Amino acid sequence: MRLTPYHEARIVTMLQKLKNAWQLRQSAPTPENISADNAPRIGQHTINLMKDERIIVTDINQIYYAAAQEKVTLVYTRRETFIMPMNITEFCSRLPEEMFFRCHRSYCVNLTKIREIVPWFNNTYILRLHELEFEVPVSRSKVKIFRALMRL
Repeated sequence: MRLTPYHEARIVTMLQKLKNAWQLRQSAPTPENISADNAPRIGQHTINLMKDERIIVTDINQIYYAAAQEKVTLVYTRRETFIMPMNITEFCSRLPEEMFFRCHRSYCVNLTKIREIVPWFNNTYILRLHELEFEVPVSRSKVKIFRALMRL
């Protein structure tokens, strides 16, 4: 067995990111510590998306899927594409888990927008969405979870 060499700097950077994410979650408002002064103005049903250096407040029901591209995430609605300056893991963490599924390392899909589940090779699936021509793949590593979610 051959092991891949590692770089200590990358491990230190990853540990720092994990620590920062953990601290951010610990300081996030909870129902117990929210007062009228610091209460969120908009509920969980919207998300801020970037378009032409503007911030567009978007209903999460309008999002069909998100796709990783280099170090940004492309977010697709029925009519528009938004470019989010973050990786897909960070973007998906902002979406409600009961509605969105990370079906592939490069894709996150809105479960309510799936029109058709097509069997594909190696017991995986291709997802066809309502009103869009694009097909979203389900990776082999996510098939079991997807089947459970969709009760297949």
